[in-house]
Amino acid sequence: MVKNLGLEYEEKKLEEAESTEAFLEEIGKPVRTMPQIKIDGKLVGGYNQLVEHFADKGLVNFKGEKIVE
Repeated sequence: MVKNLGLEYEEKKLEEAESTEAFLEEIGKPVRTMPQIKIDGKLVGGYNQLVEHFADKGLVNFKGEKIVE
């Protein structure tokens, strides 16, 4: 979805982190699932929360599909 919106993003992988603890500390709270998405340093959550975030802004529909204007 983000690629379709033309937004820049940085992907961080758990297996490339210094440690699991450091990776989770960077997220900012305990989580049980991945991916976890942060926007402007604020934790949005997982994919479903990302869709909700962009739907609230009118950029995607509830399926995560880009809204064409």
